[in-house]
Amino acid sequence: MRWIFFTLIAGNLILLVVMWQSPSSSSYVPNNEPVEVDSGGQRITLLTEANIVLPKKGEAAAGRRHQRCFVLGPYAEDVDARHALARAQSLGLRARVKNTELATGKPKEYWVHVPPRRSRQEARKILRDLQRRSIDSFIITSGELAEGVSLGLFRNKESAEGLVARVRDYGIPAEIRIKDEVKSEFWFEIPVSPEFGERLRNRVAADDQNVEWKMIECEQLAR
Repeated sequence: MRWIFFTLIAGNLILLVVMWQSPSSSSYVPNNEPVEVDSGGQRITLLTEANIVLPKKGEAAAGRRHQRCFVLGPYAEDVDARHALARAQSLGLRARVKNTELATGKPKEYWVHVPPRRSRQEARKILRDLQRRSIDSFIITSGELAEGVSLGLFRNKESAEGLVARVRDYGIPAEIRIKDEVKSEFWFEIPVSPEFGERLRNRVAADDQNVEWKMIECEQLAR
Protein backbone atom coordinates (compact mmCIF):
# COMPACT_ATOMS: atom_id res chain seq x y z
CA MET A 1 0.00 0.00 0.00
CA ARG A 2 2.93 2.29 0.66
CA TRP A 3 3.95 2.32 -3.02
CA ILE A 4 0.42 3.45 -4.00
CA PHE A 5 0.69 6.39 -1.58
CA PHE A 6 4.03 7.52 -3.02
CA THR A 7 2.71 7.10 -6.59
CA LEU A 8 -0.22 9.48 -5.86
CA ILE A 9 2.12 12.09 -4.37
CA ALA A 10 4.44 11.90 -7.40
CA GLY A 11 1.47 12.25 -9.77
CA ASN A 12 0.21 15.38 -7.98
CA LEU A 13 3.66 16.97 -8.11
CA ILE A 14 3.92 16.33 -11.86
CA LEU A 15 0.44 17.86 -12.39
CA LEU A 16 1.40 21.01 -10.44
CA VAL A 17 4.56 21.48 -12.53
CA VAL A 18 2.61 21.15 -15.80
CA MET A 19 -0.06 23.68 -14.70
CA TRP A 20 2.57 26.16 -13.50
CA GLN A 21 4.37 26.11 -16.87
CA SER A 22 1.13 26.53 -18.92
CA PRO A 23 0.06 30.19 -19.80
CA SER A 24 -2.87 31.40 -17.71
CA SER A 25 -6.00 32.47 -19.58
CA SER A 26 -6.39 35.40 -17.18
CA SER A 27 -3.09 36.88 -18.35
CA TYR A 28 -4.33 37.34 -21.93
CA VAL A 29 -4.35 41.01 -23.03
CA PRO A 30 -6.43 41.76 -26.13
CA ASN A 31 -4.77 43.60 -28.97
CA ASN A 32 -6.37 47.01 -29.43
CA GLU A 33 -4.73 47.63 -32.79
CA PRO A 34 -7.06 47.77 -35.83
CA VAL A 35 -7.58 44.35 -37.37
CA GLU A 36 -7.13 44.14 -41.12
CA VAL A 37 -8.72 41.41 -43.23
CA ASP A 38 -7.66 40.57 -46.76
CA SER A 39 -10.71 40.68 -49.05
CA GLY A 40 -9.95 40.31 -52.72
CA GLY A 41 -6.88 42.50 -52.66
CA GLN A 42 -8.52 45.20 -50.48
CA ARG A 43 -7.71 45.76 -46.83
CA ILE A 44 -10.79 46.06 -44.59
CA THR A 45 -10.49 47.43 -41.07
CA LEU A 46 -13.09 46.04 -38.67
CA LEU A 47 -15.10 48.78 -36.93
CA THR A 48 -15.23 46.72 -33.75
CA GLU A 49 -11.44 46.91 -33.43
CA ALA A 50 -10.61 50.25 -35.06
CA ASN A 51 -10.56 53.47 -33.06
CA ILE A 52 -13.41 55.13 -35.00
CA VAL A 53 -16.07 57.45 -33.54
CA LEU A 54 -19.39 57.22 -35.37
CA PRO A 55 -21.69 60.29 -35.44
CA LYS A 56 -24.52 60.33 -32.95
CA LYS A 57 -28.11 60.36 -34.13
CA GLY A 58 -28.58 64.00 -33.15
CA GLU A 59 -25.42 65.03 -35.01
CA ALA A 60 -26.51 63.19 -38.15
CA ALA A 61 -29.93 64.83 -37.98
CA ALA A 62 -28.36 68.26 -37.51
CA GLY A 63 -26.51 67.81 -40.78
CA ARG A 64 -29.81 67.38 -42.63
CA ARG A 65 -31.51 70.52 -41.36
CA HIS A 66 -30.31 72.78 -44.17
CA GLN A 67 -30.96 72.70 -47.88
CA ARG A 68 -30.89 74.95 -50.94
CA CYS A 69 -33.86 77.21 -51.62
CA PHE A 70 -35.11 79.62 -54.24
CA VAL A 71 -36.26 82.94 -52.78
CA LEU A 72 -38.30 85.61 -54.51
CA GLY A 73 -38.22 89.20 -53.29
CA PRO A 74 -37.79 91.51 -51.61
CA TYR A 75 -41.43 92.44 -51.09
CA ALA A 76 -42.13 95.61 -49.14
CA GLU A 77 -45.45 94.26 -47.85
CA ASP A 78 -46.24 90.89 -46.31
CA VAL A 79 -49.49 90.62 -48.25
CA ASP A 80 -47.66 90.81 -51.61
CA ALA A 81 -45.33 87.95 -50.64
CA ARG A 82 -48.36 85.93 -49.55
CA HIS A 83 -49.95 86.39 -52.96
CA ALA A 84 -46.90 84.61 -54.42
CA LEU A 85 -47.31 81.94 -51.74
CA ALA A 86 -50.96 81.44 -52.71
CA ARG A 87 -49.98 81.01 -56.37
CA ALA A 88 -47.40 78.37 -55.39
CA GLN A 89 -49.90 76.51 -53.21
CA SER A 90 -52.42 76.47 -56.06
CA LEU A 91 -49.77 74.59 -58.07
CA GLY A 92 -49.38 72.02 -55.28
CA LEU A 93 -46.05 73.41 -54.06
CA ARG A 94 -44.91 73.65 -50.43
CA ALA A 95 -43.37 77.03 -49.64
CA ARG A 96 -43.35 79.79 -47.02
CA VAL A 97 -42.86 83.54 -46.47
CA LYS A 98 -40.00 84.81 -44.32
CA ASN A 99 -39.50 88.25 -42.80
CA THR A 100 -36.10 89.95 -42.45
CA GLU A 101 -35.27 93.25 -40.77
CA LEU A 102 -32.58 95.57 -42.09
CA ALA A 103 -31.10 98.67 -40.48
CA THR A 104 -31.56 101.65 -42.78
CA GLY A 105 -28.77 103.70 -41.23
CA LYS A 106 -31.27 106.45 -40.45
CA PRO A 107 -31.62 107.42 -36.76
CA LYS A 108 -35.01 106.55 -35.34
CA GLU A 109 -34.51 107.13 -31.62
CA TYR A 110 -31.84 108.46 -29.27
CA TRP A 111 -31.34 106.42 -26.11
CA VAL A 112 -29.96 108.35 -23.15
CA HIS A 113 -28.29 106.09 -20.61
CA VAL A 114 -25.61 105.81 -17.96
CA PRO A 115 -23.01 103.21 -19.06
CA PRO A 116 -22.80 99.91 -17.14
CA ARG A 117 -21.55 100.23 -13.56
CA ARG A 118 -19.21 97.84 -11.78
CA SER A 119 -22.03 96.44 -9.63
CA ARG A 120 -25.80 96.51 -9.16
CA GLN A 121 -25.27 98.41 -5.91
CA GLU A 122 -23.49 101.22 -7.76
CA ALA A 123 -26.25 101.30 -10.38
CA ARG A 124 -28.89 101.60 -7.62
CA LYS A 125 -27.00 104.50 -6.08
CA ILE A 126 -27.10 106.41 -9.38
CA LEU A 127 -30.76 105.47 -9.86
CA ARG A 128 -31.69 106.94 -6.46
CA ASP A 129 -29.73 110.10 -7.24
CA LEU A 130 -31.55 110.56 -10.56
CA GLN A 131 -34.99 109.87 -9.10
CA ARG A 132 -34.29 112.31 -6.26
CA ARG A 133 -33.81 114.93 -8.99
CA SER A 134 -37.13 113.90 -10.63
CA ILE A 135 -35.46 112.26 -13.64
CA ASP A 136 -37.31 109.14 -14.80
CA SER A 137 -34.91 106.22 -15.00
CA PHE A 138 -34.51 102.50 -14.40
CA ILE A 139 -31.72 99.93 -14.13
CA ILE A 140 -30.91 97.94 -17.28
CA THR A 141 -30.85 94.29 -16.19
CA SER A 142 -29.77 92.44 -19.35
CA GLY A 143 -27.93 92.84 -22.61
CA GLU A 144 -24.82 94.78 -23.53
CA LEU A 145 -25.73 97.67 -21.20
CA ALA A 146 -26.64 95.53 -18.17
CA GLU A 147 -26.01 97.30 -14.83
CA GLY A 148 -26.36 100.63 -16.60
CA VAL A 149 -29.24 103.07 -16.09
CA SER A 150 -31.72 104.03 -18.79
CA LEU A 151 -33.00 107.61 -18.87
CA GLY A 152 -35.36 107.27 -21.83
CA LEU A 153 -35.75 107.22 -25.61
CA PHE A 154 -36.10 110.44 -27.60
CA ARG A 155 -37.04 111.01 -31.23
CA ASN A 156 -35.60 114.50 -31.09
CA LYS A 157 -31.81 114.67 -30.96
CA GLU A 158 -31.77 118.07 -29.22
CA SER A 159 -33.97 116.78 -26.39
CA ALA A 160 -31.62 113.85 -25.82
CA GLU A 161 -28.55 116.08 -25.82
CA GLY A 162 -30.23 118.48 -23.37
CA LEU A 163 -30.88 115.67 -20.87
CA VAL A 164 -27.30 114.42 -21.19
CA ALA A 165 -25.96 117.89 -20.41
CA ARG A 166 -28.26 118.22 -17.38
CA VAL A 167 -27.28 114.82 -15.95
CA ARG A 168 -23.58 115.48 -16.46
CA ASP A 169 -23.93 118.71 -14.48
CA TYR A 170 -24.85 116.50 -11.51
CA GLY A 171 -21.58 114.61 -11.93
CA ILE A 172 -23.27 111.55 -13.43
CA PRO A 173 -21.84 110.13 -16.67
CA ALA A 174 -24.45 109.94 -19.43
CA GLU A 175 -24.28 108.96 -23.08
CA ILE A 176 -26.48 108.70 -26.17
CA ARG A 177 -26.90 105.52 -28.18
CA ILE A 178 -28.54 105.93 -31.58
CA LYS A 179 -31.13 103.29 -32.47
CA ASP A 180 -31.37 103.02 -36.24
CA GLU A 181 -34.61 102.76 -38.12
CA VAL A 182 -35.39 99.19 -39.20
CA LYS A 183 -37.00 98.23 -42.50
CA SER A 184 -38.84 94.94 -42.96
CA GLU A 185 -38.50 92.86 -46.12
CA PHE A 186 -40.58 89.81 -47.03
CA TRP A 187 -39.34 86.89 -49.12
CA PHE A 188 -41.14 83.96 -50.74
CA GLU A 189 -39.06 80.80 -50.13
CA ILE A 190 -39.28 77.30 -51.68
CA PRO A 191 -36.83 74.34 -51.65
CA VAL A 192 -34.81 73.70 -54.80
CA SER A 193 -36.08 70.67 -56.73
CA PRO A 194 -35.90 69.37 -60.32
CA GLU A 195 -39.65 69.93 -60.68
CA PHE A 196 -39.48 73.62 -59.77
CA GLY A 197 -37.99 74.85 -63.01
CA GLU A 198 -38.07 78.17 -64.84
CA ARG A 199 -41.64 77.70 -66.07
CA LEU A 200 -43.03 77.28 -62.55
CA ARG A 201 -40.87 80.11 -61.22
CA ASN A 202 -42.37 82.43 -63.82
CA ARG A 203 -45.89 81.38 -62.83
CA VAL A 204 -45.19 82.04 -59.14
CA ALA A 205 -43.57 85.43 -59.79
CA ALA A 206 -46.37 86.41 -62.22
CA ASP A 207 -46.24 90.17 -62.87
CA ASP A 208 -44.76 91.20 -59.50
CA GLN A 209 -42.51 94.24 -59.85
CA ASN A 210 -39.05 94.93 -58.35
CA VAL A 211 -38.49 91.34 -57.20
CA GLU A 212 -36.02 88.70 -58.37
CA TRP A 213 -35.18 85.04 -57.85
CA LYS A 214 -32.10 84.09 -55.82
CA MET A 215 -30.70 80.81 -54.50
CA ILE A 216 -29.67 80.57 -50.85
CA GLU A 217 -29.06 78.03 -48.08
CA CYS A 218 -32.16 77.65 -45.93
CA GLU A 219 -33.71 75.55 -43.19
CA GLN A 220 -35.89 72.61 -44.12
CA LEU A 221 -39.62 73.23 -44.25
CA ALA A 222 -41.58 71.80 -41.34
CA ARG A 223 -43.78 68.90 -42.35
